[in-house]
Amino acid sequence: MPPKKDAVLSNNSISVPSHRDCHIAEIRSKGWSEWKSQSGYYLQSHAENAFYRYKRIIGGRLGAKNDDAQKQEAAIGCAILNRMRKMCRPLSYAVE
Repeated sequence: MPPKKDAVLSNNSISVPSHRDCHIAEIRSKGWSEWKSQSGYYLQSHAENAFYRYKRIIGGRLGAKNDDAQKQEAAIGCAILNRMRKMCRPLSYAVE
């Protein structure tokens, strides 16, 4: 989770910097977008978005009782989302 935009360094940031202090210093020196790509924030964001989409469309709970049926149910849900994404993806081409 990124620090707030107006975050400030702690009092001990020079002698014993925390992870948060290091992140704030990196953001100040490199900028938000560079920090997000280097820290892996975008990957986390994409994973969270995928789970949100699954829960919103398919549901937050599995209906099956045993493990094998739950695995199958989750696989079907993922296949549905992938098919929906494939159907709604626009055909892109370069315009010259």
